[in-house]
Amino acid sequence: MAVRSARDGDGLASPQGQALIPTVSQQLCGTSGISACAVVMQPGKVARLHLHARTEIVVVCVEGWAATLIGPDFEPVLHGPGEFMYVPEGVLHSAVNLSFEHRVVAYEFRTDPKLNEDVVLVPEQEEAMLEAATELQRRFAEGSLKVPSHWGLTRTSRPDGQ
Repeated sequence: MAVRSARDGDGLASPQGQALIPTVSQQLCGTSGISACAVVMQPGKVARLHLHARTEIVVVCVEGWAATLIGPDFEPVLHGPGEFMYVPEGVLHSAVNLSFEHRVVAYEFRTDPKLNEDVVLVPEQEEAMLEAATELQRRFAEGSLKVPSHWGLTRTSRPDGQ
């Protein structure tokens, strides 16, 4: 049994360019089938395009507004505070902080006890993914991106909006 806080952990840069704070892993507390970490995305941050070859992931957004671009067509899945997202093993994806002013904080739970053991970067599609991410961020900032109504954001209340 172990209790750890993200406030007490040392951060690390993941292969996909995310700032992670490991909280549960084989190295930290001897897990054999699961890991967890806090993820902090600075304003405007876009993770590198990647997949986890053998790992399922659950992401819980705690703060901020994000999108995950999924699959070869970079379909956006929006998620905000209190929302859970599941990413199956082997699925191409990239996380996007939609805001240029506010960070995103999320918790990730993975079936990889070592946290980053099976990350596969996909650089050959990175440019197309970045174009899709930039377009989402632009639309979010101008208020034309349709976001869930329970986010409580309107064009005039958006932190990035005019």
